[in-house]
Amino acid sequence: MLKLGWFKHPIEKVPVAQQPTGFSSMPGLLPIQTTAELLLPHNHLLFQIEELAGLAKDPFKCFYLMAIQQFARFVQQLPASEVHHHAGPGGMLLHTLEVCVIALKVRRSYLLSETGGAEEISAKQDLWTYAVFLAALCHDLAKVAVDQSVTLFDQNHQQRTWDPWNQFMDEQGQWYVTEFVPNRHYRLHEKATPLLINKVIPSQGMRWLTSDQSIFARWLATVSGDLENANALGQIVSSADSQSVATNLGADTSRMPAVKTIPLHEKMLTALRHLLTEGTLPLNRNGAAGWIQGEYCWLVSKRTVDAVREHLTREGHTGIPTQNSRLFDIWQEHAVLIPCGDKAIWTASVAGEGWCNELTLIKIPLTKIWSNPERRPEPFAGNISVSDIKPSAVDDTADVKPDDSQSDSALILPSENMDSDSMEIDSVGMTHLSVITENGNDEYPGVQHDANLDEQSSNPVKSAKEPTDPVDGFFAWLQNGIRQGTIKTNQPKARVHVVKEGVALMTPGIFQDYALFQEGDLSNWSVIQKKVLKKNWHVRGEKGLNVVKYQVSGASKSTTVNAILFEDHSIVFGAGLAPASNPHLQKVP
Repeated sequence: MLKLGWFKHPIEKVPVAQQPTGFSSMPGLLPIQTTAELLLPHNHLLFQIEELAGLAKDPFKCFYLMAIQQFARFVQQLPASEVHHHAGPGGMLLHTLEVCVIALKVRRSYLLSETGGAEEISAKQDLWTYAVFLAALCHDLAKVAVDQSVTLFDQNHQQRTWDPWNQFMDEQGQWYVTEFVPNRHYRLHEKATPLLINKVIPSQGMRWLTSDQSIFARWLATVSGDLENANALGQIVSSADSQSVATNLGADTSRMPAVKTIPLHEKMLTALRHLLTEGTLPLNRNGAAGWIQGEYCWLVSKRTVDAVREHLTREGHTGIPTQNSRLFDIWQEHAVLIPCGDKAIWTASVAGEGWCNELTLIKIPLTKIWSNPERRPEPFAGNISVSDIKPSAVDDTADVKPDDSQSDSALILPSENMDSDSMEIDSVGMTHLSVITENGNDEYPGVQHDANLDEQSSNPVKSAKEPTDPVDGFFAWLQNGIRQGTIKTNQPKARVHVVKEGVALMTPGIFQDYALFQEGDLSNWSVIQKKVLKKNWHVRGEKGLNVVKYQVSGASKSTTVNAILFEDHSIVFGAGLAPASNPHLQKVP
């Protein structure tokens, strides 16, 4: 039986600095606290972490408790997100400790090993457990550094901006307020986390963690967001993170009776705020999901509710209606959206510089999404004109086939409205990848020879309702294939690669695959490619060409490949998260 008495010692009373005169009315002003004060409300979580760690008292203090204390000192009472989960004071600390507990529980169902040998499993058991704990502890560490801007006030009421890269808050001030950075880079915190681990992980903990390079590599991949290389360690932390988020947002209350019930319209609105804030639903450009004009946000109707449903389902919420019409009704019933007459859907023309699309939209007041006017995006520079045409309910209220394992949400993109039959195709069909070997290609990881069609021509399951627009059909096929794993990303023989400029579709290979899927014949691949290019959602090369060239670098060889580049990840990945960029592909100037 573990002895947990060290948690029961009375906390020494530390005098709290008197709040500066005139500061009492400052919204969000918080005092910097000691680690004892910060952790006192979370003793129940600390007890569980000690039990799950399975170490004696002194090693636990040395490796686990010291890291927890340093983490609490670093994040203080900062929130975990702006408008999503654990968004209140202390949210980051609570969320992280919850993830640690859940991850250590999930870890018990895994036999973690690089070799699978019984001796290795036994010898490395405690190290794997420690790696799980540290990955959970650090998974959001850099969010407070890159996603938030913290203003500190010292005892003389002088203010300064916190420098998280060099000092803790308690070394620079006595009170603080925070605000989220506008237009922040999505998932930048994952890449920045390794730069801050020395703030949290004690030196003896780093020595233990790095004593096995394979485990350390998995750990680094996990905290950096590289889930493809994180393997089981990444799965454990990702699962724990999702469970903590779901609990905080009131998901699946039938199995968690202590969780407060949150109305569905509020869950949907919270999900929408998150998707817009993180850029999953982009704004104010061609191919975007929405546009800001005046006091309203106009959102592509089906694309928006599909993304909201998929997000809520992924978080663990149940009872989400499978009919889009019902989701629109729920928002209309609770005055979240502005109806068009007695219907939720508007038909409007959205026009920007050089493009114009006729769309079915929902209209939501900005105050429903961004309560703080200073946090709202810039208005759309183009024009939105409401049409007299009544929207068709068929496409925007179509049933979605229920699926216990995933959400079937084909991306519905803007309707074709531009006459560009004469658009140049740049001889896209003339170039194939010819340097890559047939036996897996170690030289050029992540790129497939376009002649090898058998790997990815296996048919992804068709969605329950086929889109009428051929381009919608292509992207629905692409997204379904990516979700189901039949279309690979960033892997040898893959057609889809995430690059630092966006998402690159290897051409003509991806269009040949689709033609083979649709017609059993490659001959018409250029037809669908031309239709995709006519949408003008892609990024052109510096000379205005549709095709962008990429240099693929291997250990001893390199070659140039052709791609269609999309800046907007959601066009290819929908509401799902895109993987990290493939370092082997570099854009050719």
